[in-house]
Amino acid sequence: PATFTYSWTGPNGFTSNLQSPTISNSDTLMSGVYMLTITDNVCTKTAITNVIVNQTPTVTIVPVGTKCKGDTVQLIAQGANDYTWVSSNPIYQNLGDTIYSIAANTGNITYTVTGTSIEGCSSNKNTTVTVNALPTVTGSDVFNLCSGKTKVLTGSGANFYTWALLDPLPSNSSDYLNASSGSGVIFEGYSTLVDTTIKYVLTGT
Repeated sequence: PATFTYSWTGPNGFTSNLQSPTISNSDTLMSGVYMLTITDNVCTKTAITNVIVNQTPTVTIVPVGTKCKGDTVQLIAQGANDYTWVSSNPIYQNLGDTIYSIAANTGNITYTVTGTSIEGCSSNKNTTVTVNALPTVTGSDVFNLCSGKTKVLTGSGANFYTWALLDPLPSNSSDYLNASSGSGVIFEGYSTLVDTTIKYVLTGT
C-alpha cells in the first residue's frame, strides 16, 4: 500500500506534518487560507481550505453599588449579542442584556452572565453585589403634650433619620422638625391642636 505524507501551511507561520492537525488557543490571526499537500512519493495533490476564527466577545457588567435587603438590583451586560444569566438570587425579569432582581438575602450575591456573539462564540462574566440588612429603627413612644409645650422626638438604630407627618395638620397650625441629629422638636402652640392626635413616621438609614 502507498504511504502518504502530509504538509500543511497557513497564516501566521503555521506548518504541520500531521494528517489532521489541531490549533490550540487560536485567535483571529489564525484566520485565512490553509494549504495541504499530500504525496505518496510518486504523485502530489494539493488542496486548500479557508478558516475563519471569530473574536470571542468581551462581556462586561455595568457595576452597581451596595444594596439594602429588599432593594431592586438592576444589572446590565454589554459586549455580546445574546445573554444568559444565573444567580442564587431570584431574577424576576429578564430582558436579555438587562435583568431585575430583588435583593432577598443579605451578604455577597454573585451574578454570572454568559454572552454569545452573532457568530456563536461566548464568554462569561461575574459580578458580586453586596446586600446589607435593614436597620431596626425605634422612635419615641406615645406621649401626651400640653398646648404651648414642646417635645423632643428621638430615634435609634440607624445613622440618619427622617421624620415626616403621617397625617396633615390643620392649615392654621405649625410644626417644626430638625432631623439632622436624628431628633425632631415639635412646637405646639395653637388651640386648634388641642385634643388632636399627631402621627409621625420615622425613617432610618
